[in-house]
Amino acid sequence: MVIHTIGDSHGYYTFLDIPGITPHTLGPLTMRRVGLLEDTVVPNAVRELNLTPTDTLILCFGEPDIRCHVHRHVTDRKIAPDALLQLWTERYFASVAAFQTNGARIGIMSVTPPCRAAHVAGQIYPSAGTDEERANYTRTLNALLRSGCESVGWLFVDVYSEYVDPSGMMNMELSGDGVHCTTNGPVIALFQRMGLLP
Repeated sequence: MVIHTIGDSHGYYTFLDIPGITPHTLGPLTMRRVGLLEDTVVPNAVRELNLTPTDTLILCFGEPDIRCHVHRHVTDRKIAPDALLQLWTERYFASVAAFQTNGARIGIMSVTPPCRAAHVAGQIYPSAGTDEERANYTRTLNALLRSGCESVGWLFVDVYSEYVDPSGMMNMELSGDGVHCTTNGPVIALFQRMGLLP
């Protein structure tokens, strides 16, 4: 049995150096893009994993959506955040359901707590919206992901709850760069509670 994680950079750094987990990253792909049925990047990457029925595949997308894109869509399209995130989640789940997983168990990782805007100012992927807005978007999206997993019988891997601080942002004591979950103790404990690791 192998646990594969695949997604944006969080699908790699969250699980790096954890025995029993093989992390893969596809770069800064968004959950929204995965939800476009005509997009073949992730389906092809999943197919190349040659999964078996004893494997687990955990999809890790959404943080770049929250950090860079949701606020822009909400503002430009005059759409409510909840409606936008509901649409993106439905499309994401439809795409993942069509992946060639060969019977492997499917899991969806929560979106990690958002980074503070000050940590990505001037970077190639700066934040859009206030810290508070992005914290709210993240809570909404994670609730939708959890509900979706419950409705189809997939695992919901709630790393958010392990790394969030009282203000709804990334716990800086558990993140080496303010963006990623780089202290792996909490995620190991989570996987052990879920029965995914010994």
